Amino acid sequence: MKKYLALLISLLTLSLLVSGASAAQNQNTATHPIIKTELVKVNKEFRVILKSNPTTGYSWTPKFDPKYIQLVNSKYVPYKTSNNVVGSGGVQIFTFKAIKKGFSRITFEYQRSWETVPPIKVETYNIFAFRWI
Repeated sequence: MKKYLALLISLLTLSLLVSGASAAQNQNTATHPIIKTELVKVNKEFRVILKSNPTTGYSWTPKFDPKYIQLVNSKYVPYKTSNNVVGSGGVQIFTFKAIKKGFSRITFEYQRSWETVPPIKVETYNIFAFRWI
């Protein structure tokens, strides 16, 4: 157990270093990335929920290594409003499955699919998939 705890601490430290370097690198851009770390179990599903408003034309696009992560489902759920207000927004729910042990990353870009400008938001998830969690 001590060996696993030491490995976990090492991986989290590495994640923070990578996250800090990534954030510093993007400091001068309009999109300040949000970087999170998730520990997941191999062959188990996990979700990422992001605020979204497709009525504006924007949507989240995930980018990931299919050798480590599989997209199981993606759906948009609008917020419940008192008068079913059009354009009120909601959340986009992504369900993934870790299919291989190790480190991977999912980067979500919030942009309009037809535009060629950088995304207005970027969120990155460092994924550590283990068999023993």
